[in-house]
Amino acid sequence: PHYSLPLPMEASHNAISVSVEHWPAQDECELFGMHESVETVLHVRDTSELLAELIEVEMASLLPIGNEAEHEAETIHMGDLSQTVVLPEETDDEFVAAAAKVALLKSGMPFLPRAERANPNPDDPDAVSDPVAMVHQDEVNRFAKLLAQIRSDLETLERVFQGDLLLDDPRTVVMECVLDDKIPPVWKRLSFPTSKALGAWFQDLKARVAFFRKWVIDGPPRKCELGNFYLPQRFLTAVLQKFAQSAERPMTDLRFHAEVLHPAANPSDQNNGVVVTGLWLEGAAWDGVRKRICDPVPGVHRESTLQHPLPPVRLVPVECATLEEKPVARLSYLCPVYHTLSRRGPLLTNGISSNLVIDIRLPAAKPADYWILRGVAIILESEDDRIE
Repeated sequence: PHYSLPLPMEASHNAISVSVEHWPAQDECELFGMHESVETVLHVRDTSELLAELIEVEMASLLPIGNEAEHEAETIHMGDLSQTVVLPEETDDEFVAAAAKVALLKSGMPFLPRAERANPNPDDPDAVSDPVAMVHQDEVNRFAKLLAQIRSDLETLERVFQGDLLLDDPRTVVMECVLDDKIPPVWKRLSFPTSKALGAWFQDLKARVAFFRKWVIDGPPRKCELGNFYLPQRFLTAVLQKFAQSAERPMTDLRFHAEVLHPAANPSDQNNGVVVTGLWLEGAAWDGVRKRICDPVPGVHRESTLQHPLPPVRLVPVECATLEEKPVARLSYLCPVYHTLSRRGPLLTNGISSNLVIDIRLPAAKPADYWILRGVAIILESEDDRIE
């Protein structure tokens, strides 16, 4: 779009008015260096938020009450969860919805082995001193604490619905959040960072627990979905520390070198570093042929989203001096990796946001300034089912 005004010496009130009238009613994304798909994404998000509010307002009227609910089977939906339940007869509509959703959540509660089993050989000094094993132990403990709180609250609400307990303020808050498809505050305090609604968050929780359960049973995985961790930064620091111990090098002299792999690559023959997955490029896409980030191409990449998957990335610990000796490619971009879509979080003691995980240098189709203006970053959380 063109924003122009007559020269001051020639300007009159009418001339300026005519010029302003020809300005576009809505600024185009290119004016701010954004990709053209941003406008589509904003419309989709606005529509999703509007529909979510309408559903929240009309939720109670969607379920039958009183005698109409007597022994009728209804399919209850919450995010990606759904289950057919028999509604109780002659009860309040909110209690009907809450009881159904509590039963749905409880039936889908994931199983996680006891935290002690996170380290199969607790008496082995080498296993105990393994930094990665210690991070895994802490992650399992965090998830176990969260699951215990969820299970306790769901069982308590079930007793409330059965008339065995009174509905006090804390239980009311949990019930109302379940009804509104929001994460109760008591769960969110124990939860991993997220921007998702309750249903999508619960599915995410089940996937994360499955990842750590498999780790407990089968040992460390060949590929790690980085977003599964409460603290991805701590996991990556443990990888560096483990390498420093084996190489007998100071950890402060090490940094990660990133290598984007083929989606079908088998990292079993890689002895050093870690292969991470679950990375989403926001504001750009990955060109698998030229092996570099590029602008999303209509017809090739999805146009209704700003996020595009990045293939697995191998992070290899190398000495800082080695990296400094290599010339930085002109067409490359030091891409920040954020834990959640909000890209914000409490500041750490070094003044950096706790949401920032790491910076990864990626080959690019254009200079770094171009991608900085577009706000390109890697996100560990999919924008599907976001609520913020």
